[in-house]
Amino acid sequence: MSEFTECLRTSYEKLIMFEHYQKTRIEVNLSILQQDGSVKAAVINAISLALVEAGIEIKDTMVAVQVGYDGQSPMADLTYHEEKDSEGVMTMSFLPHTEEIDFMEMAGGKVSLAVYDSMLSMGVEMCRELYKIMNQSLKEYAIKKLLFCQQ
Repeated sequence: MSEFTECLRTSYEKLIMFEHYQKTRIEVNLSILQQDGSVKAAVINAISLALVEAGIEIKDTMVAVQVGYDGQSPMADLTYHEEKDSEGVMTMSFLPHTEEIDFMEMAGGKVSLAVYDSMLSMGVEMCRELYKIMNQSLKEYAIKKLLFCQQ
């Protein structure tokens, strides 16, 4: 997980607008209490949401998904058992505003180029959809927070 931690640090250092926090140290600590698959994607999404909720200015909201291949078709948001049974597992993070893939990891075996392309396409599409959901949830949260502060 230490390589993954370093990838996270590098990715978020590019996203956080440090010019607004020149004499500030931003540290993110995450405890995984239970996991049933897609843990790296969940970690990335949790960090993105935590930064936004804390009011840290970021250039884009990184979102992540995990896509697996069961021998017949790609599937997203894998459980622990689906991960273990998959012929290939792709974890990816995506920056919706720039349409860039920031992080990608392929594990669990070899897949053909056609399968890889279908997994990649599904991953990007799922990240786009997840961003819409996260963005809507953040807007609703901000409105509730504003309304609560006005009382």
